[in-house]
Amino acid sequence: MKAFSSCLALVAGALLAVWPSGPTQAQGTDSTATYKVTFKGTWTIAATPGGLPSSAHFTTLIGPTHSNQVTFWQVGGMASAGVENVAELGLTGTFKSEINASSQVGTTIEIGVGSGGTPQASANFQATKSTPLVTLLSMIAPSPDWFVGVSGLSLLDARNQWRSGFEVDLYPYDAGTEDGSGFSLSNPATVPQGTITSLRGTSPFSSQPMAKLIFARVGGD
Repeated sequence: MKAFSSCLALVAGALLAVWPSGPTQAQGTDSTATYKVTFKGTWTIAATPGGLPSSAHFTTLIGPTHSNQVTFWQVGGMASAGVENVAELGLTGTFKSEINASSQVGTTIEIGVGSGGTPQASANFQATKSTPLVTLLSMIAPSPDWFVGVSGLSLLDARNQWRSGFEVDLYPYDAGTEDGSGFSLSNPATVPQGTITSLRGTSPFSSQPMAKLIFARVGGD
């Protein structure tokens, strides 16, 4: 791993990008909804009581809307090569390829969240009743393989209706792919590869969230 790699995701700055991917996007008969999602960093001394690294930041937030027939990451599961690249380096290319290879995705969301521990950036995206779940992740940088995100978050309520608006706190996860206990890059690989685990309340993290996602429905059928 090269230390400069995690910075590549910052080139976009506040760049926001959303594009369709996968064949399910063409299902125009689905009931649809348009959402605005806002990433809000809350990485302060409360989240990491030992202090923040001088270059603390989150990398590009990336992920798709999808059906319940596919999972891109989950606690207790093994990180794919794409998830590993995001968690270790903030690089999204391989993860995008994994998303595009699935027939169960709708829209891909990508948000360049900016620098520092408390950035804020938003993007609009569309979801359908056949692809109502959202998976997103962003590297906690610099770090061995730590990230924040959500996996299979539903935009539908218990009545199968679109949720109007809600917030989700984001806590740290370890991808299980690289050793290291501090905010540093270029650590040895974890051999054999471990599973994705929660780091909430595990040093150097407190039990406080690192960020949050704010969803607001802004349009649709």
